[in-house]
Amino acid sequence: MCYIYTRTKLIFTIIILINFKIFLYANTSPKEIVSKQIQISLLNQKSQLKINSLDEKTKELLEEYKNLTEEIENTRSYNDQLRKVIKSQELDVKSIMKQISSIEITNKRIIPLLVKMLDSLKEFIKLDTPFLLKERTRRVNVLTKMLNSADVSNSEKYRRIMEAYQIENEYGRTIESYSDSLLLEGKQKNVDFLRIGRIALLYKSLDNETARYWDKSAKEWKKLESQYIDQIEQGIQMAKKFKAPNLITLPFKTPEIN
Repeated sequence: MCYIYTRTKLIFTIIILINFKIFLYANTSPKEIVSKQIQISLLNQKSQLKINSLDEKTKELLEEYKNLTEEIENTRSYNDQLRKVIKSQELDVKSIMKQISSIEITNKRIIPLLVKMLDSLKEFIKLDTPFLLKERTRRVNVLTKMLNSADVSNSEKYRRIMEAYQIENEYGRTIESYSDSLLLEGKQKNVDFLRIGRIALLYKSLDNETARYWDKSAKEWKKLESQYIDQIEQGIQMAKKFKAPNLITLPFKTPEIN
Protein backbone atom coordinates (compact mmCIF):
# COMPACT_ATOMS: atom_id res chain seq x y z
CA MET A 1 0.00 0.00 0.00
CA CYS A 2 2.84 2.36 1.00
CA TYR A 3 4.94 1.29 -2.02
CA ILE A 4 2.10 2.03 -4.46
CA TYR A 5 1.61 5.46 -2.88
CA THR A 6 5.31 6.36 -3.19
CA ARG A 7 5.46 5.22 -6.81
CA THR A 8 2.32 7.19 -7.61
CA LYS A 9 3.88 10.28 -5.94
CA LEU A 10 7.10 9.98 -7.99
CA ILE A 11 5.13 9.66 -11.25
CA PHE A 12 3.10 12.66 -10.29
CA THR A 13 6.26 14.73 -9.61
CA ILE A 14 7.77 13.78 -12.99
CA ILE A 15 4.49 14.74 -14.71
CA ILE A 16 4.57 18.13 -12.96
CA LEU A 17 8.23 18.76 -14.07
CA ILE A 18 7.41 17.80 -17.65
CA ASN A 19 4.38 20.00 -17.63
CA PHE A 20 6.49 22.84 -16.16
CA LYS A 21 9.10 22.47 -18.92
CA ILE A 22 6.34 22.31 -21.54
CA PHE A 23 4.90 25.44 -19.97
CA LEU A 24 8.27 27.22 -20.20
CA TYR A 25 8.78 26.40 -23.86
CA ALA A 26 5.09 26.46 -24.81
CA ASN A 27 5.38 29.95 -26.19
CA THR A 28 9.01 29.58 -27.52
CA SER A 29 9.88 28.68 -31.07
CA PRO A 30 12.43 25.89 -31.80
CA LYS A 31 14.86 28.44 -33.23
CA GLU A 32 14.84 30.46 -30.01
CA ILE A 33 15.29 27.30 -27.99
CA VAL A 34 18.37 26.36 -30.03
CA SER A 35 19.72 29.91 -29.71
CA LYS A 36 19.31 29.85 -25.96
CA GLN A 37 20.99 26.45 -25.78
CA ILE A 38 23.91 27.84 -27.78
CA GLN A 39 24.15 30.86 -25.47
CA ILE A 40 24.11 28.61 -22.44
CA SER A 41 26.85 26.46 -24.02
CA LEU A 42 28.95 29.52 -24.81
CA LEU A 43 28.53 30.78 -21.26
CA ASN A 44 29.64 27.40 -19.97
CA GLN A 45 32.72 27.51 -22.21
CA LYS A 46 33.61 31.02 -21.03
CA SER A 47 33.19 29.95 -17.44
CA GLN A 48 35.41 26.94 -18.03
CA LEU A 49 38.05 29.13 -19.68
CA LYS A 50 37.98 31.49 -16.72
CA ILE A 51 38.31 28.56 -14.36
CA ASN A 52 41.25 27.23 -16.38
CA SER A 53 42.85 30.68 -16.47
CA LEU A 54 42.43 31.11 -12.73
CA ASP A 55 43.90 27.66 -12.21
CA GLU A 56 47.01 28.56 -14.28
CA LYS A 57 47.45 31.85 -12.42
CA THR A 58 47.11 30.03 -9.13
CA LYS A 59 49.85 27.60 -10.19
CA GLU A 60 52.06 30.48 -11.34
CA LEU A 61 51.53 32.36 -8.05
CA LEU A 62 52.29 29.20 -6.10
CA GLU A 63 55.51 28.64 -8.06
CA GLU A 64 56.48 32.28 -7.59
CA TYR A 65 55.80 31.97 -3.88
CA LYS A 66 58.05 28.91 -3.67
CA ASN A 67 60.81 30.73 -5.57
CA LEU A 68 60.52 33.80 -3.35
CA THR A 69 60.56 31.63 -0.23
CA GLU A 70 63.72 29.86 -1.46
CA GLU A 71 65.36 33.19 -2.38
CA ILE A 72 64.54 34.64 1.04
CA GLU A 73 66.07 31.59 2.70
CA ASN A 74 69.19 31.86 0.53
CA THR A 75 69.47 35.58 1.28
CA ARG A 76 69.12 34.91 5.01
CA SER A 77 71.83 32.25 4.84
CA TYR A 78 74.09 34.56 2.81
CA ASN A 79 73.58 37.42 5.27
CA ASP A 80 74.45 35.14 8.18
CA GLN A 81 77.65 34.07 6.44
CA LEU A 82 78.42 37.67 5.48
CA ARG A 83 78.07 38.75 9.10
CA LYS A 84 80.59 36.09 10.09
CA VAL A 85 83.00 37.26 7.38
CA ILE A 86 82.63 40.90 8.43
CA LYS A 87 83.24 39.97 12.05
CA SER A 88 86.36 38.04 11.05
CA GLN A 89 87.58 40.98 8.95
CA GLU A 90 87.01 43.35 11.85
CA LEU A 91 89.19 41.11 14.02
CA ASP A 92 91.82 41.03 11.26
CA VAL A 93 91.77 44.83 11.03
CA LYS A 94 92.27 45.12 14.78
CA SER A 95 95.14 42.63 14.60
CA ILE A 96 96.75 44.50 11.68
CA MET A 97 96.40 47.84 13.47
CA LYS A 98 98.03 46.30 16.53
CA GLN A 99 100.85 44.92 14.38
CA ILE A 100 101.34 48.30 12.69
CA SER A 101 101.60 49.93 16.09
CA SER A 102 104.08 47.25 17.15
CA ILE A 103 106.09 47.74 13.93
CA GLU A 104 106.29 51.47 14.54
CA ILE A 105 107.66 50.82 18.02
CA THR A 106 110.07 48.21 16.63
CA ASN A 107 111.28 50.61 13.93
CA LYS A 108 112.01 53.24 16.55
CA ARG A 109 114.12 50.71 18.41
CA ILE A 110 115.78 48.89 15.51
CA ILE A 111 117.28 51.95 13.78
CA PRO A 112 119.44 52.91 16.79
CA LEU A 113 120.38 49.22 17.14
CA LEU A 114 121.51 49.04 13.49
CA VAL A 115 123.53 52.22 13.87
CA LYS A 116 125.20 50.81 16.96
CA MET A 117 125.92 47.49 15.22
CA LEU A 118 127.51 49.24 12.24
CA ASP A 119 129.61 51.52 14.47
CA SER A 120 130.83 48.44 16.37
CA LEU A 121 131.73 46.75 13.07
CA LYS A 122 133.71 49.80 11.95
CA GLU A 123 135.61 49.90 15.24
CA PHE A 124 136.25 46.15 15.13
CA ILE A 125 137.79 46.35 11.64
CA LYS A 126 139.88 49.30 12.72
CA LEU A 127 141.32 47.36 15.68
CA ASP A 128 141.51 43.98 13.93
CA THR A 129 144.39 42.46 11.98
CA PRO A 130 144.74 44.58 8.81
CA PHE A 131 143.81 42.03 6.14
CA LEU A 132 141.62 42.83 3.12
CA LEU A 133 141.29 46.37 4.42
CA LYS A 134 140.05 47.81 1.13
CA GLU A 135 137.34 45.17 0.74
CA ARG A 136 136.18 45.31 4.36
CA THR A 137 136.21 49.11 4.48
CA ARG A 138 134.26 49.29 1.21
CA ARG A 139 131.65 46.91 2.64
CA VAL A 140 131.18 49.09 5.72
CA ASN A 141 130.89 52.25 3.59
CA VAL A 142 128.18 50.62 1.46
CA LEU A 143 126.30 49.60 4.60
CA THR A 144 126.57 53.13 5.99
CA LYS A 145 125.11 54.57 2.80
CA MET A 146 122.36 51.93 2.81
CA LEU A 147 121.49 52.69 6.45
CA ASN A 148 120.79 56.32 5.53
CA SER A 149 118.64 55.37 2.53
CA ALA A 150 114.85 55.55 2.75
CA ASP A 151 114.48 53.20 -0.22
CA VAL A 152 115.71 50.17 1.74
CA SER A 153 113.46 48.49 4.31
CA ASN A 154 114.64 48.07 7.88
CA SER A 155 114.47 44.29 7.52
CA GLU A 156 116.82 44.44 4.51
CA LYS A 157 119.19 46.76 6.40
CA TYR A 158 119.27 44.33 9.30
CA ARG A 159 119.85 41.38 6.97
CA ARG A 160 122.78 43.08 5.20
CA ILE A 161 124.47 44.10 8.45
CA MET A 162 124.07 40.60 9.87
CA GLU A 163 125.55 39.24 6.65
CA ALA A 164 128.60 41.47 7.15
CA TYR A 165 128.97 40.14 10.71
CA GLN A 166 128.82 36.57 9.38
CA ILE A 167 131.54 37.32 6.82
CA GLU A 168 133.76 38.74 9.56
CA ASN A 169 133.07 35.67 11.66
CA GLU A 170 134.10 33.37 8.79
CA TYR A 171 137.47 35.09 8.52
CA GLY A 172 138.39 33.65 11.92
CA ARG A 173 138.26 30.04 10.70
CA THR A 174 139.55 30.12 7.13
CA ILE A 175 142.92 30.25 5.40
CA GLU A 176 143.31 32.69 2.54
CA SER A 177 145.91 34.01 0.15
CA TYR A 178 145.56 37.16 -1.92
CA SER A 179 147.73 39.77 -3.65
CA ASP A 180 147.63 43.44 -2.79
CA SER A 181 149.79 46.53 -2.65
CA LEU A 182 151.45 47.68 0.57
CA LEU A 183 153.32 50.83 1.51
CA LEU A 184 156.88 49.76 2.29
CA GLU A 185 159.64 52.21 3.00
CA GLY A 186 157.65 55.01 1.39
CA LYS A 187 156.83 52.99 -1.73
CA GLN A 188 153.81 51.01 -2.84
CA LYS A 189 154.82 47.43 -3.52
CA ASN A 190 152.82 44.40 -4.63
CA VAL A 191 153.08 41.46 -2.27
CA ASP A 192 151.44 38.08 -1.62
CA PHE A 193 149.55 37.81 1.67
CA LEU A 194 148.84 34.69 3.69
CA ARG A 195 146.12 34.85 6.33
CA ILE A 196 145.57 32.01 8.75
CA GLY A 197 142.32 32.76 10.50
CA ARG A 198 142.96 35.71 12.75
CA ILE A 199 145.99 34.03 14.26
CA ALA A 200 148.58 35.07 11.70
CA LEU A 201 148.91 37.51 8.82
CA LEU A 202 152.10 37.36 6.75
CA TYR A 203 153.33 38.46 3.37
CA LYS A 204 156.29 37.92 1.08
CA SER A 205 157.56 40.03 -1.78
CA LEU A 206 156.98 38.85 -5.33
CA ASP A 207 160.73 38.40 -5.81
CA ASN A 208 160.90 36.20 -2.65
CA GLU A 209 163.51 38.50 -1.17
CA THR A 210 161.66 39.73 1.92
CA ALA A 211 158.91 38.51 4.25
CA ARG A 212 157.14 40.02 7.24
CA TYR A 213 154.36 39.24 9.74
CA TRP A 214 151.87 41.45 11.58
CA ASP A 215 152.69 41.95 15.23
CA LYS A 216 149.36 42.50 17.02
CA SER A 217 150.95 43.85 20.17
CA ALA A 218 153.15 46.39 18.41
CA LYS A 219 150.57 46.90 15.64
CA GLU A 220 153.27 46.90 12.98
CA TRP A 221 154.95 44.67 10.42
CA LYS A 222 157.98 42.76 11.67
CA LYS A 223 160.65 41.39 9.36
CA LEU A 224 161.09 37.63 9.10
CA GLU A 225 164.20 35.64 8.49
CA SER A 226 164.63 34.36 4.95
CA GLN A 227 164.07 30.75 6.09
CA TYR A 228 160.34 31.49 6.50
CA ILE A 229 159.86 32.68 2.93
CA ASP A 230 159.60 29.11 1.66
CA GLN A 231 157.14 28.23 4.47
CA ILE A 232 154.95 31.20 3.52
CA GLU A 233 155.05 30.11 -0.12
CA GLN A 234 153.89 26.62 0.86
CA GLY A 235 151.07 28.13 2.93
CA ILE A 236 150.01 30.26 -0.05
CA GLN A 237 149.96 27.18 -2.29
CA MET A 238 147.78 25.31 0.23
CA ALA A 239 145.43 28.29 0.64
CA LYS A 240 144.96 28.40 -3.14
CA LYS A 241 144.43 24.61 -3.08
CA PHE A 242 147.43 24.07 -5.33
CA LYS A 243 148.93 21.75 -2.71
CA ALA A 244 147.47 19.31 -0.20
CA PRO A 245 147.27 20.52 3.42
CA ASN A 246 150.53 19.96 5.29
CA LEU A 247 152.42 21.23 8.33
CA ILE A 248 154.35 24.47 7.97
CA THR A 249 156.44 26.41 10.45
CA LEU A 250 155.54 30.04 10.91
CA PRO A 251 156.31 32.53 13.67
CA PHE A 252 153.42 34.06 15.57
CA LYS A 253 152.56 34.69 19.18
CA THR A 254 150.04 32.44 20.86
CA PRO A 255 147.11 34.22 22.54
CA GLU A 256 147.80 35.05 26.15
CA ILE A 257 145.31 33.79 28.74
CA ASN A 258 144.90 36.10 31.73
